[in-house]
Amino acid sequence: MKWPRPGPKLMVTPRQIEKWAQRYEVNLFTGRTRQEFSFTFESWPATKHFRTIVTMDDAKRKPHPEGLQKILGGRDPATALYLGDNIDDALAARDARVPFMAIIAPGEHGYRERSKRFRELGALALLPRATDLRHWLS
Repeated sequence: MKWPRPGPKLMVTPRQIEKWAQRYEVNLFTGRTRQEFSFTFESWPATKHFRTIVTMDDAKRKPHPEGLQKILGGRDPATALYLGDNIDDALAARDARVPFMAIIAPGEHGYRERSKRFRELGALALLPRATDLRHWLS
């Protein structure tokens, strides 16, 4: 099976994940089940760079913050950053007290309403693509 191509919004290559993982702890909190995740991502080269992968089978469904809390393992939430593309991600981050950045491109369906809601929920930034995170990381 070929690994999934990143969608236009995410555009994160395995090499980019690898670069981030060399400097930061990279984890994944997904709304997929473990089976769905494995089917789609088990052969994706970037998967090996995630320290922890939390699926729906491992924690309560988003927007519950349990998945982020499991990743943190008792560490200070302020030391983390959650990058997500939906309102449930922002709600989970807020409730886990983890700083959050939203991936949402101008012109995307529902952009005005969703971007407003992301701001209300405390998003530090609205990024058109995940790779735009590089401007925030030094």
